Amino acid sequence: WNLWKNRQASQASALYSAVEQAAQGQDLGRVERAFNDIRDQFGGTAYAQQAGLLAARALSDGGKADAAKAEASRAER
Repeated sequence: WNLWKNRQASQASALYSAVEQAAQGQDLGRVERAFNDIRDQFGGTAYAQQAGLLAARALSDGGKADAAKAEASRAER
């Protein structure tokens, strides 16, 4: 069980890093894809929630307010 949990956390961390790098590079398409991946694969983790907030902020800063609201609401689930 611990091995599985550690592997899940490691994979979720890697996807969170992808969201973070895309946000820093202002690559909004990549932000959305990376967030969708982490949400679909590791939606129950804290990494997914944090990635949703980060994606929402990047999209909002990039002028995609509607997409930002959608990502923020998905992160809350």
